[in-house]
Amino acid sequence: TKEVPPEALDHRAGIRASEIQFGLPSLFPQVAKESKG
Repeated sequence: TKEVPPEALDHRAGIRASEIQFGLPSLFPQVAKESKG
């Protein structure tokens, strides 16, 4: 199995969080709200 550096996982997770927070707020209002704090 390939080892994936934590930075890569964090980067992908950050992109996904941004997509949810800024791109799909109407589909995931609760997630977006929690992401914004």
